[in-house]
Amino acid sequence: MKLTNRDILVVQGTVAGLMQRSFTLDKLPGKLFYRLNKLNRKLQREAEDFERDRLALVEKYSEAAEEGKPRRVAKDKEKQFMGDIEEILDEELDVDIQPVPKELFLLLPDLELRAEEWVNLALIVEDDLIEK
Repeated sequence: MKLTNRDILVVQGTVAGLMQRSFTLDKLPGKLFYRLNKLNRKLQREAEDFERDRLALVEKYSEAAEEGKPRRVAKDKEKQFMGDIEEILDEELDVDIQPVPKELFLLLPDLELRAEEWVNLALIVEDDLIEK
């Protein structure tokens, strides 16, 4: 499946949040749990790759920091840094994930999802999750 790094971060955050809420609510059907857990692990690896690249850019564009203080992007290099980050976020990757069938999400009548979560999840659903 082709996704941008931006999409990966959005979907991974949504799936991780859904799974965390579901564990506490004990409302995620087994088949959907399995698919989302597998999906989450793969997306997490991609998100970690992005984070490594982001930290490398922070290092590249930052000034020396005092001992024990976090590095920060130099003011005069913020525009370059953000340009590089946007390029990486917009890069399209071929991610080895299977779309989740819409029918599995329809098993969630008791789990309240916000509109934003439905939109984010639509990126990884086999069929249109949101009727147009």
